[in-house]
Amino acid sequence: MTGKAHEANETTKRTPVANRKFKDTVFRMLFSDKEALLSLYNAVNNSHYTDSCALEIVTLENAIYVTKVRSFTEQMPLDDAVQKAVTECIQENILADFLRKNQAEVIAMSIFEYDKVEEEKKLRKAEFDAGVEQGLKQGVAQGIEQGLKQASTDTALRLLKTGKFDAKEIAELCNLPLEDVTALMK
Repeated sequence: MTGKAHEANETTKRTPVANRKFKDTVFRMLFSDKEALLSLYNAVNNSHYTDSCALEIVTLENAIYVTKVRSFTEQMPLDDAVQKAVTECIQENILADFLRKNQAEVIAMSIFEYDKVEEEKKLRKAEFDAGVEQGLKQGVAQGIEQGLKQASTDTALRLLKTGKFDAKEIAELCNLPLEDVTALMK
């Protein structure tokens, strides 16, 4: 090879390929500390939570496993559903290493601790909390907007009482529509 083709081939040879498993391992190591995880959560969601103990870490693989268990419990007893979910996850390489090493403990824990009603309560509570937070944000924004409008209206009334300004000037000074100022004059 000569020239640019040789250079391109050499560059390709030296470019490292991303090891996604390594990235995932580093991420899990970094954020296994709940305080660091809470800091990341607050940064991503622009929130200010302080109780790291309230964090519940759910990975995509865990979610897939739990979804499988829930799905199978609709068709069979819980212990069979858990066994089938574990088997499928291992076959699909989802938490496979962990499940192979800890299969008996996972099955026992899943059977004894799995409570569909409790899981649904947690889900509803999380959705409710998110709704309350969004509602508060919207309410605060509306309150500020109403407060500013009321302050502008009060200022317009005071300016009208002085008699030194006409309606158009007051509308411009108070950032109000002219018809609002005209209505205040009556």
